[in-house]
Amino acid sequence: MYTKGRRQIEPSPSLRSRILCEGLALEELFCDGRSRGNALLDHLRQVARLKTVGVFRVADKHSLLGMNGSLDQLVVAIAEAIERPHDFVEVSDLSRQYRDLTGYWLGMLRAQARHLLLTEVVEELYLAGTQLWYFEGSQCWQAAQSLLDEHDELLRETKGWRKPRRSALWDQRNWHGRPKRDRKNGTREGASTGGGTT
Repeated sequence: MYTKGRRQIEPSPSLRSRILCEGLALEELFCDGRSRGNALLDHLRQVARLKTVGVFRVADKHSLLGMNGSLDQLVVAIAEAIERPHDFVEVSDLSRQYRDLTGYWLGMLRAQARHLLLTEVVEELYLAGTQLWYFEGSQCWQAAQSLLDEHDELLRETKGWRKPRRSALWDQRNWHGRPKRDRKNGTREGASTGGGTT
């Protein structure tokens, strides 16, 4: 689990308390104030929708039975039923500040992130009123066919997505990338040596 070659640290008491009691917001878990994190978060929201649709797609009669109508209970049922949960929210997806935590705490953060993402999707679908609803009589959650029809398109979009690359870091070593002749012929560091006349 992403432990090779990295140091593992325990979270501070305040972070531990926030993880266990309050929970962290999605933006805290993924964004780091970077646009790359926002794009990643949008992608993970799309994956959460795909996972939700996938659970209903394989469910008997496209419904999940035996629940009391609670959205939170539905989210837990979906989280338990999704295929390959380990590839939904990876350690490398988390903000850099959390990646060095021990495996136990990383597992907690990943589970918390999955729960938040699935909750967001389920609430959105339920509030739409036509995508996801609860039948009191049969005590089951039902998904609309139009929602299930999104599966293949969502799958294509999420499979084709690539994580945004980090911007290149500026190498600040003296004379890095310059030929030796420039170091010795009096050319000042940082001066342009491109050919061409003006």
